[in-house]
Amino acid sequence: MNLAAAAARHKFGRALRAAREASAGTGRKVQQIDLARALGRKSYNRVSQLERGLSWPTDEEWPVICKTLRMDAVTKAALSAMRDAGMAITEAWWDAYDGVVSPTLIKFVAHEDAASKMTTLAGNVLPGLLQTPDYARSQVLPFSGTVMTKDDAGRSAAMRSQRRMIFERTPPPQVEAMFSEGALHQMVGGVEVMLDQLDALIEDGRTGRVQFRIIPFTAPTTLTYMFTLLEFAGEGDSPVVVFDQVTGMDFKDKPGEIREVRASVDALRNVALDEVSSLELMKRKRKELARG
Repeated sequence: MNLAAAAARHKFGRALRAAREASAGTGRKVQQIDLARALGRKSYNRVSQLERGLSWPTDEEWPVICKTLRMDAVTKAALSAMRDAGMAITEAWWDAYDGVVSPTLIKFVAHEDAASKMTTLAGNVLPGLLQTPDYARSQVLPFSGTVMTKDDAGRSAAMRSQRRMIFERTPPPQVEAMFSEGALHQMVGGVEVMLDQLDALIEDGRTGRVQFRIIPFTAPTTLTYMFTLLEFAGEGDSPVVVFDQVTGMDFKDKPGEIREVRASVDALRNVALDEVSSLELMKRKRKELARG
């Protein structure tokens, strides 16, 4: 399944529905059955498919849809561009991992790739997006032969590294990472692996790619759950929070759920170190580890 294309269809479907709902501002609201009849259909099923992102409007259908919904020039241009770009998608790099990792993880990576801002939280392990290849392999290889084969474990680790391609976008996403100080002390892969990993974290912080907020051992509380809050630049694109669980990724997007997560993130920021102090802590840990 090409999740990039699916994500594009779903985004277009939401925008199409919004355009139909907005038709009430220029006269009687166009119902699904009204649009279906304009398309020569006897039931609203075809329109429902389009609004749910299950397929694209054909070249014959699209002009009829624009006219029937009384789209203004701006809306028509925006949806036409979205349709053209979405229909041009053929394959995404994460499709190669279909059947290797959880389908919900692939769905998460597709959302992560589209996000303009993300806040990722972890405990005593570093967020997958920030892991070096050796750290990632050391993290997943112990599970080879149990829940996955050794080859699959290696490919899972490689996927984590490929996720960093989001930093090559123009503009790159805003990324804030919060995790426990314990993640800097856990010797994942041994000393050499952790030295390289700390170098990578320090470089991410120094260049501004990532805003670090580390929760120190002295804090009165720490992280309980691993999750990522994803936000999108597109108008009408609602935030999504994704919880990392043993059985897969759990997606939440209801307004009340997002409010609760934002409140939790704000509370954790209050006990975490600021960006400068977090970066200095990583540098000190790197020096201590190098001295042995």
